[in-house]
Amino acid sequence: RRNNDGCVGDSLSDASPMDAGLLATAQGLMEFHSSHQFCSRCGSRMMLAKLGACCKCTSCKRVVYPRLDVASIMLITTTLSSSQEKEYCLLGRKAMWPAGRYSTLAGFAEVGETMEDCCVREVYEESGIRVDPSSVRFVASQPWPFPQSLMVGFHAKAEATTTMDDHDDDGLPLITIDKDEMEDIQ
Repeated sequence: RRNNDGCVGDSLSDASPMDAGLLATAQGLMEFHSSHQFCSRCGSRMMLAKLGACCKCTSCKRVVYPRLDVASIMLITTTLSSSQEKEYCLLGRKAMWPAGRYSTLAGFAEVGETMEDCCVREVYEESGIRVDPSSVRFVASQPWPFPQSLMVGFHAKAEATTTMDDHDDDGLPLITIDKDEMEDIQ
């Protein structure tokens, strides 16, 4: 099932891990084949090679493989100074989302950046909150066809001196929620 952007992303939430991987592969290869019909070096026609896993130029023989855009998605937790006994997580939202929809923060890695550095940078850019770099821990990864992305999940702790603001740099609301509140929502 494709969404309005032509991606199969909405189908992933209901898919098994194996099916999600197959959907991501199919979407990624379709996008790759569509966007690599001509050689970026000489302009000649490309042809599929290795069962569609790459494209090869019919003239200069250059071989091109699909690329991945790697992004980090992170659960940031902290104990707020007003409530040292409870651990809270940071959630944000996009302006185009329906009211009440929130997510953990996420963002794409930049050239030369480790995924852990990406996690720290993205949290600060999106929320103004500093993450303790030594607390960043890998949790899991998932192919994500928007298109050809790999989401790398992390858990990290906000620095001890952090105070949670209620808006990000774009003026969008940020919220903190504890485990008990999360269970009440579910």
